[in-house]
Amino acid sequence: MPLGAGAIGIAGEQQQQQKNGPFQVAIQEQDEDGMRAYCRIFTEMGESYMSLIMHHEDMNQKQLVDLVLACSAIPNDEIANITLNFWYRFITWMEDLEPYEYRQLQVDNFMPQLVRLVSTCTNLLRYPSDIDSLPDDRIDDIRRNRFAVCEALEDCCRLLGARDVINNIGALLQTEITRISALNTQEEQLQQWHYIESCFKALICTSRYTSPDENRILPSAMSLIPTLTTVSHLRTTANFTVGAFAMWLNAHPDHLTPILPFLAQGLSDPKCAPSAAVAIKQLCEFCSTQFSLGDSVLQLYDGIVSARQEQPDSSIIDLQTELEVLQGACKAISKQLEEAVKVNPSQGNDSISSYMSRIVEPIGNRLVQHASNHCAA
Repeated sequence: MPLGAGAIGIAGEQQQQQKNGPFQVAIQEQDEDGMRAYCRIFTEMGESYMSLIMHHEDMNQKQLVDLVLACSAIPNDEIANITLNFWYRFITWMEDLEPYEYRQLQVDNFMPQLVRLVSTCTNLLRYPSDIDSLPDDRIDDIRRNRFAVCEALEDCCRLLGARDVINNIGALLQTEITRISALNTQEEQLQQWHYIESCFKALICTSRYTSPDENRILPSAMSLIPTLTTVSHLRTTANFTVGAFAMWLNAHPDHLTPILPFLAQGLSDPKCAPSAAVAIKQLCEFCSTQFSLGDSVLQLYDGIVSARQEQPDSSIIDLQTELEVLQGACKAISKQLEEAVKVNPSQGNDSISSYMSRIVEPIGNRLVQHASNHCAA
Protein backbone atom coordinates (compact mmCIF):
# COMPACT_ATOMS: atom_id res chain seq x y z
CA MET A 1 0.00 0.00 0.00
CA PRO A 2 1.42 3.44 -0.90
CA LEU A 3 2.84 5.57 1.89
CA GLY A 4 0.16 7.90 3.24
CA ALA A 5 -2.76 5.65 2.35
CA GLY A 6 -3.50 5.17 6.05
CA ALA A 7 -4.09 8.90 6.50
CA ILE A 8 -6.57 8.90 3.64
CA GLY A 9 -8.26 5.90 5.26
CA ILE A 10 -8.65 7.86 8.48
CA ALA A 11 -10.21 10.67 6.49
CA GLY A 12 -12.61 8.11 5.05
CA GLU A 13 -13.64 7.04 8.54
CA GLN A 14 -14.19 10.70 9.44
CA GLN A 15 -16.41 11.01 6.38
CA GLN A 16 -18.48 8.01 7.50
CA GLN A 17 -18.92 9.53 10.97
CA GLN A 18 -19.36 13.16 9.96
CA LYS A 19 -23.12 13.24 10.66
CA ASN A 20 -22.35 13.04 14.36
CA GLY A 21 -18.64 13.76 14.31
CA PRO A 22 -16.86 16.85 15.63
CA PHE A 23 -16.57 18.40 12.17
CA GLN A 24 -20.31 18.23 11.59
CA VAL A 25 -20.97 19.43 15.13
CA ALA A 26 -18.73 22.45 14.50
CA ILE A 27 -20.78 23.26 11.38
CA GLN A 28 -24.11 22.81 13.17
CA GLU A 29 -23.01 25.01 16.07
CA GLN A 30 -21.37 27.58 13.77
CA ASP A 31 -18.12 27.14 15.69
CA GLU A 32 -15.81 29.26 13.53
CA ASP A 33 -12.61 28.11 15.23
CA GLY A 34 -13.62 24.47 14.89
CA MET A 35 -14.70 24.84 11.25
CA ARG A 36 -11.51 26.68 10.37
CA ALA A 37 -9.33 24.06 12.08
CA TYR A 38 -11.00 21.09 10.35
CA CYS A 39 -11.01 22.92 7.04
CA ARG A 40 -7.27 23.48 7.25
CA ILE A 41 -6.63 19.88 8.30
CA PHE A 42 -8.65 18.31 5.48
CA THR A 43 -7.46 20.78 2.87
CA GLU A 44 -3.78 20.49 3.73
CA MET A 45 -4.11 16.71 3.91
CA GLY A 46 -5.63 16.68 0.44
CA GLU A 47 -2.89 18.92 -0.94
CA SER A 48 -0.16 16.79 0.62
CA TYR A 49 -1.58 13.51 -0.66
CA MET A 50 -2.62 14.66 -4.13
CA SER A 51 -0.58 11.94 -5.79
CA LEU A 52 -2.46 9.34 -3.73
CA ILE A 53 -5.81 10.92 -4.56
CA MET A 54 -4.96 10.39 -8.24
CA HIS A 55 -3.68 6.85 -7.62
CA HIS A 56 -5.47 4.00 -9.38
CA GLU A 57 -5.78 2.00 -6.14
CA ASP A 58 -8.87 2.64 -4.02
CA MET A 59 -7.77 4.22 -0.73
CA ASN A 60 -10.90 6.18 0.18
CA GLN A 61 -9.76 9.06 -2.03
CA LYS A 62 -13.34 10.04 -2.78
CA GLN A 63 -14.10 10.38 0.92
CA LEU A 64 -11.23 12.82 1.40
CA VAL A 65 -12.35 14.86 -1.60
CA ASP A 66 -15.90 14.82 -0.19
CA LEU A 67 -14.57 16.23 3.07
CA VAL A 68 -12.89 19.10 1.24
CA LEU A 69 -16.15 19.66 -0.64
CA ALA A 70 -17.95 19.86 2.69
CA CYS A 71 -15.40 22.45 3.80
CA SER A 72 -16.00 24.43 0.61
CA ALA A 73 -19.71 24.46 1.43
CA ILE A 74 -19.21 26.00 4.89
CA PRO A 75 -21.45 29.10 5.01
CA ASN A 76 -18.54 31.29 6.14
CA ASP A 77 -16.83 32.39 2.90
CA GLU A 78 -13.56 33.26 4.61
CA ILE A 79 -13.27 29.67 5.83
CA ALA A 80 -14.63 28.04 2.67
CA ASN A 81 -12.09 29.90 0.54
CA ILE A 82 -9.27 28.08 2.36
CA THR A 83 -10.04 25.17 0.03
CA LEU A 84 -9.48 27.08 -3.22
CA ASN A 85 -5.82 26.09 -3.57
CA PHE A 86 -6.77 22.43 -3.13
CA TRP A 87 -9.21 22.63 -6.04
CA TYR A 88 -6.62 24.35 -8.19
CA ARG A 89 -4.14 21.55 -7.52
CA PHE A 90 -6.79 18.83 -7.80
CA ILE A 91 -7.90 19.94 -11.27
CA THR A 92 -4.36 20.70 -12.45
CA TRP A 93 -3.20 17.25 -11.43
CA MET A 94 -6.15 15.63 -13.16
CA GLU A 95 -5.57 17.59 -16.36
CA ASP A 96 -1.92 16.47 -16.41
CA LEU A 97 -2.65 12.76 -15.99
CA GLU A 98 -1.31 10.51 -18.72
CA PRO A 99 -2.17 8.64 -20.78
CA TYR A 100 -5.43 10.29 -21.83
CA GLU A 101 -7.40 7.10 -21.18
CA TYR A 102 -6.33 7.08 -17.52
CA ARG A 103 -7.09 10.79 -17.23
CA GLN A 104 -10.61 10.18 -18.53
CA LEU A 105 -10.98 7.22 -16.18
CA GLN A 106 -10.21 9.48 -13.22
CA VAL A 107 -12.56 12.19 -14.51
CA ASP A 108 -15.34 9.60 -14.64
CA ASN A 109 -14.29 8.30 -11.23
CA PHE A 110 -14.58 11.75 -9.64
CA MET A 111 -17.55 12.86 -11.74
CA PRO A 112 -19.97 13.21 -8.75
CA GLN A 113 -17.43 15.36 -6.88
CA LEU A 114 -16.73 17.53 -9.94
CA VAL A 115 -20.44 18.11 -10.52
CA ARG A 116 -20.87 19.08 -6.88
CA LEU A 117 -17.83 21.34 -7.22
CA VAL A 118 -19.66 23.34 -9.91
CA SER A 119 -22.53 23.98 -7.49
CA THR A 120 -20.12 24.75 -4.66
CA CYS A 121 -18.14 27.22 -6.81
CA THR A 122 -21.34 28.97 -7.87
CA ASN A 123 -22.19 29.42 -4.21
CA LEU A 124 -18.68 30.68 -3.42
CA LEU A 125 -19.15 33.39 -6.04
CA ARG A 126 -22.03 34.88 -4.06
CA TYR A 127 -21.42 38.39 -2.78
CA PRO A 128 -21.97 38.87 0.97
CA SER A 129 -25.21 40.61 1.89
CA ASP A 130 -23.28 43.62 3.22
CA ILE A 131 -21.07 44.06 0.15
CA ASP A 132 -21.86 47.77 -0.17
CA SER A 133 -20.65 48.56 3.35
CA LEU A 134 -17.40 46.58 3.30
CA PRO A 135 -14.00 48.33 3.30
CA ASP A 136 -11.96 48.40 0.10
CA ASP A 137 -9.41 45.83 1.27
CA ARG A 138 -12.16 43.31 2.02
CA ILE A 139 -13.74 43.92 -1.38
CA ASP A 140 -10.34 43.34 -2.99
CA ASP A 141 -10.12 39.99 -1.17
CA ILE A 142 -13.58 39.02 -2.41
CA ARG A 143 -12.71 39.89 -6.00
CA ARG A 144 -9.46 37.95 -5.77
CA ASN A 145 -11.27 34.89 -4.41
CA ARG A 146 -13.96 35.16 -7.09
CA PHE A 147 -11.23 35.17 -9.73
CA ALA A 148 -9.82 31.93 -8.29
CA VAL A 149 -13.29 30.35 -8.21
CA CYS A 150 -13.87 31.35 -11.82
CA GLU A 151 -10.64 29.64 -12.81
CA ALA A 152 -11.85 26.46 -11.10
CA LEU A 153 -15.14 26.63 -13.03
CA GLU A 154 -13.28 27.09 -16.32
CA ASP A 155 -11.18 24.06 -15.43
CA CYS A 156 -14.38 22.10 -14.79
CA CYS A 157 -15.53 23.01 -18.30
CA ARG A 158 -12.41 21.40 -19.72
CA LEU A 159 -12.80 18.27 -17.62
CA LEU A 160 -16.57 17.76 -17.72
CA GLY A 161 -17.45 19.60 -20.89
CA ALA A 162 -19.20 22.97 -20.99
CA ARG A 163 -22.62 21.42 -21.56
CA ASP A 164 -22.67 19.62 -18.21
CA VAL A 165 -21.36 22.68 -16.38
CA ILE A 166 -23.78 25.14 -17.94
CA ASN A 167 -26.71 22.77 -17.38
CA ASN A 168 -25.78 22.56 -13.71
CA ILE A 169 -25.54 26.34 -13.36
CA GLY A 170 -28.77 26.82 -15.27
CA ALA A 171 -30.59 24.48 -12.91
CA LEU A 172 -29.30 26.45 -9.92
CA LEU A 173 -30.43 29.71 -11.53
CA GLN A 174 -33.90 28.37 -12.25
CA THR A 175 -34.25 27.05 -8.70
CA GLU A 176 -33.30 30.45 -7.30
CA ILE A 177 -35.76 32.26 -9.58
CA THR A 178 -38.53 29.91 -8.44
CA ARG A 179 -37.61 30.52 -4.80
CA ILE A 180 -37.60 34.30 -5.20
CA SER A 181 -40.89 34.26 -7.12
CA ALA A 182 -42.54 32.61 -4.11
CA LEU A 183 -41.60 35.48 -1.76
CA ASN A 184 -44.48 37.55 -0.44
CA THR A 185 -43.56 41.07 -1.52
CA GLN A 186 -41.76 42.67 -4.45
CA GLU A 187 -39.43 44.43 -2.00
CA GLU A 188 -38.29 41.05 -0.67
CA GLN A 189 -37.77 39.79 -4.20
CA LEU A 190 -35.65 42.79 -5.17
CA GLN A 191 -33.38 42.26 -2.17
CA GLN A 192 -32.66 38.64 -3.12
CA TRP A 193 -30.29 39.28 -6.01
CA HIS A 194 -27.05 37.81 -4.67
CA TYR A 195 -27.36 34.21 -5.86
CA ILE A 196 -28.75 35.24 -9.24
CA GLU A 197 -25.64 37.40 -9.68
CA SER A 198 -23.37 34.50 -8.77
CA CYS A 199 -25.14 32.24 -11.29
CA PHE A 200 -24.56 34.79 -14.05
CA LYS A 201 -20.94 35.14 -12.97
CA ALA A 202 -20.61 31.36 -13.19
CA LEU A 203 -22.19 31.37 -16.65
CA ILE A 204 -19.52 33.83 -17.83
CA CYS A 205 -16.89 31.26 -16.87
CA THR A 206 -18.36 28.83 -19.41
CA SER A 207 -18.51 31.28 -22.33
CA ARG A 208 -15.20 30.24 -23.93
CA TYR A 209 -16.37 26.64 -24.13
CA THR A 210 -20.07 27.09 -24.93
CA SER A 211 -21.30 26.33 -28.42
CA PRO A 212 -23.38 28.93 -30.29
CA ASP A 213 -25.90 26.11 -30.71
CA GLU A 214 -26.62 25.93 -26.96
CA ASN A 215 -30.41 26.12 -26.63
CA ARG A 216 -31.27 24.82 -23.19
CA ILE A 217 -29.96 27.35 -20.64
CA LEU A 218 -28.85 30.53 -22.41
CA PRO A 219 -32.20 31.40 -24.03
CA SER A 220 -33.92 31.66 -20.64
CA ALA A 221 -30.89 33.38 -19.07
CA MET A 222 -30.76 36.02 -21.79
CA SER A 223 -34.51 36.56 -21.56
CA LEU A 224 -34.09 37.17 -17.83
CA ILE A 225 -31.43 39.88 -18.20
CA PRO A 226 -33.69 42.78 -19.31
CA THR A 227 -35.98 42.11 -16.34
CA LEU A 228 -33.28 42.27 -13.67
CA THR A 229 -33.32 44.76 -10.83
CA THR A 230 -31.15 47.89 -11.04
CA VAL A 231 -28.73 46.77 -8.30
CA SER A 232 -25.34 47.80 -9.69
CA HIS A 233 -23.48 44.57 -8.83
CA LEU A 234 -26.13 42.43 -10.52
CA ARG A 235 -26.45 44.73 -13.51
CA THR A 236 -22.67 44.88 -13.99
CA THR A 237 -22.41 41.09 -14.08
CA ALA A 238 -25.39 40.90 -16.44
CA ASN A 239 -23.65 43.35 -18.77
CA PHE A 240 -20.49 41.26 -18.77
CA THR A 241 -22.61 38.18 -19.45
CA VAL A 242 -23.99 39.82 -22.59
CA GLY A 243 -20.48 40.65 -23.78
CA ALA A 244 -19.13 37.19 -22.98
CA PHE A 245 -21.86 35.54 -25.05
CA ALA A 246 -21.78 38.01 -27.94
CA MET A 247 -21.06 35.20 -30.40
CA TRP A 248 -24.02 33.23 -29.06
CA LEU A 249 -26.26 36.29 -29.40
CA ASN A 250 -25.09 36.65 -32.99
CA ALA A 251 -26.57 33.20 -33.62
CA HIS A 252 -29.76 34.04 -31.68
CA PRO A 253 -30.68 37.59 -32.76
CA ASP A 254 -34.20 37.42 -31.28
CA HIS A 255 -32.63 37.76 -27.83
CA LEU A 256 -30.55 40.78 -28.82
CA THR A 257 -33.37 43.29 -29.37
CA PRO A 258 -34.53 43.59 -25.71
CA ILE A 259 -30.95 43.52 -24.42
CA LEU A 260 -29.74 46.61 -26.32
CA PRO A 261 -32.02 49.05 -24.39
CA PHE A 262 -30.87 47.36 -21.17
CA LEU A 263 -27.25 48.15 -22.03
CA ALA A 264 -28.07 51.69 -23.10
CA GLN A 265 -29.87 52.29 -19.83
CA GLY A 266 -26.84 50.93 -17.97
CA LEU A 267 -24.73 53.76 -19.35
CA SER A 268 -26.70 56.16 -17.14
CA ASP A 269 -25.39 54.49 -13.97
CA PRO A 270 -21.75 55.39 -13.16
CA LYS A 271 -21.19 51.98 -11.54
CA CYS A 272 -22.63 50.03 -14.47
CA ALA A 273 -21.52 52.23 -17.38
CA PRO A 274 -18.04 50.67 -17.87
CA SER A 275 -19.41 47.11 -18.11
CA ALA A 276 -22.27 48.23 -20.37
CA ALA A 277 -19.78 49.93 -22.71
CA VAL A 278 -17.59 46.81 -22.86
CA ALA A 279 -20.63 44.67 -23.66
CA ILE A 280 -21.67 47.07 -26.43
CA LYS A 281 -18.17 46.94 -27.93
CA GLN A 282 -18.11 43.14 -27.83
CA LEU A 283 -21.52 42.93 -29.50
CA CYS A 284 -20.31 45.27 -32.25
CA GLU A 285 -17.20 43.15 -32.71
CA PHE A 286 -18.85 39.75 -32.92
CA CYS A 287 -22.32 40.41 -34.33
CA SER A 288 -22.73 40.33 -38.09
CA THR A 289 -23.74 43.24 -40.30
CA GLN A 290 -27.35 42.03 -40.54
CA PHE A 291 -28.08 43.70 -37.18
CA SER A 292 -26.87 47.16 -38.29
CA LEU A 293 -25.49 47.88 -34.84
CA GLY A 294 -23.21 50.58 -36.19
CA ASP A 295 -25.91 53.24 -36.64
CA SER A 296 -27.57 52.43 -33.32
CA VAL A 297 -24.31 52.55 -31.35
CA LEU A 298 -23.09 55.65 -33.15
CA GLN A 299 -26.37 57.35 -32.29
CA LEU A 300 -25.78 56.30 -28.69
CA TYR A 301 -22.28 57.77 -28.87
CA ASP A 302 -23.70 61.02 -30.29
CA GLY A 303 -25.95 61.22 -27.24
CA ILE A 304 -22.96 60.75 -24.93
CA VAL A 305 -21.06 63.52 -26.72
CA SER A 306 -24.06 65.88 -26.55
CA ALA A 307 -24.52 65.23 -22.83
CA ARG A 308 -20.83 65.93 -22.20
CA GLN A 309 -21.01 69.19 -24.16
CA GLU A 310 -24.11 70.35 -22.30
CA GLN A 311 -22.79 69.42 -18.84
CA PRO A 312 -19.03 68.90 -19.08
CA ASP A 313 -18.51 68.88 -15.32
CA SER A 314 -21.31 66.46 -14.41
CA SER A 315 -20.96 63.75 -17.04
CA ILE A 316 -21.40 60.31 -15.46
CA ILE A 317 -19.46 58.55 -18.21
CA ASP A 318 -15.69 58.75 -17.97
CA LEU A 319 -13.45 59.01 -21.01
CA GLN A 320 -12.50 55.31 -21.04
CA THR A 321 -16.16 54.26 -21.08
CA GLU A 322 -16.89 56.73 -23.87
CA LEU A 323 -13.99 55.31 -25.88
CA GLU A 324 -15.32 51.75 -25.47
CA VAL A 325 -18.62 52.83 -27.04
CA LEU A 326 -16.82 54.69 -29.82
CA GLN A 327 -14.59 51.70 -30.57
CA GLY A 328 -17.67 49.50 -30.75
CA ALA A 329 -19.37 51.88 -33.15
CA CYS A 330 -16.26 52.00 -35.33
CA LYS A 331 -16.01 48.20 -35.45
CA ALA A 332 -19.66 47.79 -36.43
CA ILE A 333 -19.57 50.63 -38.98
CA SER A 334 -16.37 49.28 -40.50
CA LYS A 335 -18.06 45.94 -41.17
CA GLN A 336 -21.13 47.66 -42.60
CA LEU A 337 -19.01 49.80 -44.93
CA GLU A 338 -17.07 46.80 -46.18
CA GLU A 339 -20.32 45.18 -47.23
CA ALA A 340 -21.62 48.43 -48.73
CA VAL A 341 -18.50 48.96 -50.85
CA LYS A 342 -18.75 45.41 -52.20
CA VAL A 343 -22.36 45.97 -53.24
CA ASN A 344 -22.07 49.55 -54.55
CA PRO A 345 -18.57 51.13 -54.49
CA SER A 346 -19.65 54.73 -55.19
CA GLN A 347 -22.44 54.73 -52.62
CA GLY A 348 -20.15 52.99 -50.15
CA ASN A 349 -17.54 55.76 -50.52
CA ASP A 350 -20.19 58.40 -49.84
CA SER A 351 -21.20 56.54 -46.70
CA ILE A 352 -17.58 56.47 -45.56
CA SER A 353 -17.36 60.26 -45.81
CA SER A 354 -20.60 60.70 -43.90
CA TYR A 355 -19.57 58.38 -41.08
CA MET A 356 -16.09 59.90 -40.86
CA SER A 357 -17.65 63.32 -40.42
CA ARG A 358 -19.97 62.09 -37.65
CA ILE A 359 -17.08 60.46 -35.80
CA VAL A 360 -14.27 62.97 -36.30
CA GLU A 361 -16.17 66.26 -36.05
CA PRO A 362 -17.12 65.95 -32.34
CA ILE A 363 -13.55 64.97 -31.49
CA GLY A 364 -12.20 67.98 -33.40
CA ASN A 365 -14.65 70.30 -31.67
CA ARG A 366 -13.56 69.05 -28.26
CA LEU A 367 -9.90 69.53 -29.16
CA VAL A 368 -10.61 73.11 -30.19
CA GLN A 369 -12.56 73.73 -26.99
CA HIS A 370 -9.81 72.23 -24.88
CA ALA A 371 -7.18 74.34 -26.63
CA SER A 372 -9.27 77.49 -26.17
CA ASN A 373 -9.71 76.80 -22.47
CA HIS A 374 -5.99 76.15 -22.09
CA CYS A 375 -5.10 79.43 -23.83
CA ALA A 376 -7.63 81.38 -21.77
CA ALA A 377 -6.11 79.96 -18.61
